[in-house]
Parts: sequence; structure tokens; C-alpha cells
Amino acid sequence: MSIKLEFINLIIPKKTIEKKYPGGWEQLSFDRQINLDCGADWFDEDLYRAGAMNDMGIDIMLSELEKKGLKLYKGKGKLRQWNDVCVVYNFSDKPTLPCDWIDIRGSMASLKKNILPFPAPQLRNPFIRSRG
Repeated sequence: MSIKLEFINLIIPKKTIEKKYPGGWEQLSFDRQINLDCGADWFDEDLYRAGAMNDMGIDIMLSELEKKGLKLYKGKGKLRQWNDVCVVYNFSDKPTLPCDWIDIRGSMASLKKNILPFPAPQLRNPFIRSRG
């Protein structure tokens, strides 16, 4: 499956939430209940998405997640990339830093194991001659 992107998106694999967030998915759902009710957060079977309208909102969420034990980054300097989380702007076709587990296609994101399909190419049948 895939999740829709809007404005600024903070994305976390649900497996990571289960492993690293104290209390797992159930606790995160409880902690973020207000946002789930108002529609700023959503998820599919693989990814959880929290949204913000500005960078400050994302920075606050990242800080909270880091305090809960999630590792935000791996690598340093030019090699720095997202680790347990990923931030994506809706108007971009890629995360703000490299992220090896996410696939972005337009305004949709999916876990790399669930690559979004491209439309099937129109293949020419070699046994049929075109007229013209």
C-alpha cells in the first residue's frame, strides 16, 4: 500500500515503531490521539505519517521521537541520511535527506518492499506490422 503526502511529512515504518517506540504502535496511537482525530496523522499497514505545516512542527516531533529512543540519522556530513524516520516535503520528489527504505512517487509514499507500480509500457508486438 501507500500513504498520501501533504505539506511536510514525517514518516516512520510501523515495524520501527513496534521495535523502538516505548509501548509500540498502541502507545504511539494513544500519544498522538489528538492528531489522529483531526486527520493530521494517517497510516497504512507499513508506514505511519505525521504532518506539519512548518519546519518547527516537524522539528518538535523529531525531538520527541529522539527522546523516545528512535535514531533519526545515520552517517555524518555529506553521508548523513535518515535512519528510523524520514521527512518529505510534498512538493519534492525525494526525502530531505537520503532514505533507503522509502519510495516516493508524486504525492504518494510506500515502503520500498511495496514499490508503487508504474503504468505498464505499451509494447509493440513484433508479429504485427504497422500500417503506414
